Amino acid sequence: ANNVVDLGQIGQINVGEQRAKALQRRAEAYETNERYEDGLSDWKALREIARDAAMRQQSTRGVQRCEKVLGIGQPVRRPTPAAAPAAEDLANVFASISISTVKSGNPTILTSHTENSVAVAEMRLKEQARRTEDDQRLAMHDQVDAQLRQWKDGKQQNLRALLSSVHLLLPNFTPIGIHEIIEASKVKRAYMRTIAKLHPDKLAKGVDLRTSMVSSSVFTVLNEAWDAFKAQEGVS
Repeated sequence: ANNVVDLGQIGQINVGEQRAKALQRRAEAYETNERYEDGLSDWKALREIARDAAMRQQSTRGVQRCEKVLGIGQPVRRPTPAAAPAAEDLANVFASISISTVKSGNPTILTSHTENSVAVAEMRLKEQARRTEDDQRLAMHDQVDAQLRQWKDGKQQNLRALLSSVHLLLPNFTPIGIHEIIEASKVKRAYMRTIAKLHPDKLAKGVDLRTSMVSSSVFTVLNEAWDAFKAQEGVS
């Protein structure tokens, strides 16, 4: 549900929007790890709940990418050879460049070229950083996934059990004792405090990649467990 949770001085969190962001991150991670069936499932789920037009468009593209890789609904196309540029076309291109302009060293042209070179260099650095992070995610994916499965298996809909064991995955978290969350109202408060710390936009800058990966997945699991808890306990 796209409800807003008031966290007092911390601010407010739209749980629906954050779940959509978490789904998007997990879908992208699945694609990076070539788990296209899982990625397709998350992209479809995101498409159903996303209210933002841009995110709906992203999810649709994600579905299309995964379906293309999986060969779902893709027509068989025969490759057509690319047409070589005609000689007269090349001649027209070179003819359109003024020799005097080139010789003059027009500053506008030179400045534009320099700016483009800087932009391209920055783009390449960002792309390299993204690839490096993707490689790191791939390297630690199996270990993180195994830890998450061990943490949540058998208690996906047991919010109390999940909340009381978050510190096993994230040692920096203060443990929550079962005795502290017996009452439904206290479960809600503990849940809100926890997701506030796990909120993708609230993580400390420079946090290590493992913590970021685990936090994103735990955030999603807790949100799903919260929906089950509300239905079981009749709270909102």
